[in-house]
Amino acid sequence: MERSVSKRSRGQQVLAAAALVCAALLGGTSAAHASPPSFSAAATCHTAHGLPTEILRWGSTGSCVKYLQGKLAVTIDGVFGRETYHAVVATQEHCGLQADGIVGPKTWDALLNWCRE
Repeated sequence: MERSVSKRSRGQQVLAAAALVCAALLGGTSAAHASPPSFSAAATCHTAHGLPTEILRWGSTGSCVKYLQGKLAVTIDGVFGRETYHAVVATQEHCGLQADGIVGPKTWDALLNWCRE
């Protein structure tokens, strides 16, 4: 049986995710939600030209997900689930990208380089 989500609760989820992203972009993260990504998480995430090369989506796990979660100021657990997905979509919308919840080269570039504020 599928669970339906009302428009209001979906809107509230998007607003909550957008608030987390805005806090992260402005540097005001809550200790309850995030800590800076650890050096080891960033160091083990393969990069090319300064950007992670791994494409992340719902269900992805590992150090690159932890690095992403730290950048998004969401719970850092290494699992790309509901909270991470909604934060990615909110970031993509904020940055004018296709809001598909997939973190590929354009989303990594926006998140790490040109769409911080």
